[in-house]
Amino acid sequence: MRRIPLSLLIAAACTAHAGQQSGGSDSGLLGGGWYIAPVGEVTYTGNAPGHLDYAGGFGLGIGKMLGDFNIEARPLWVHYSGNAATHGPRVDLSSDLWGGVVDAQYVFSRGAWQPYAVIAAGGATWGTAGVRSTRFLGEAGAGIQYAVTDTFLARADLRYRANLNTDGTGPGDQNGVVANLGIVLPID
Repeated sequence: MRRIPLSLLIAAACTAHAGQQSGGSDSGLLGGGWYIAPVGEVTYTGNAPGHLDYAGGFGLGIGKMLGDFNIEARPLWVHYSGNAATHGPRVDLSSDLWGGVVDAQYVFSRGAWQPYAVIAAGGATWGTAGVRSTRFLGEAGAGIQYAVTDTFLARADLRYRANLNTDGTGPGDQNGVVANLGIVLPID
């Protein structure tokens, strides 16, 4: 059931890219402009094995290239897996994070290889169906984009995510390292 949204995301990205190709874009991504950036992510929290130690998810960034900066809003969904076996039966700790961040990416060069530094901030709701908590998300990291064509970039980055509990309910802070892999496609 969770594959349907990801399939729709991929189909939307490919449709936008195909439409841009047939429309005869004048500048593409290397000339700046609006873009979408579907991304998959893997998170490692460093917690004890089985205690929400890893997660996987996806997001869809919508951004604008402004000189040396990319400003991007990225709604995201992340599924944390885990079971706890402390004193008694196993307890399912699987949790879903729904939220979003706004990225500020500083791109060091706009050639074929585009290294960048990123900071981001946002919020989310996180937990199981019975217990949800409000979260602050803060991220900092670095990555690289590669211009496969002037209308198609491949992107990868590594970030540290602070996932902080702001309302005192649900699991405590779940900070960790996030690896993102995605593409960037023009929409204007």
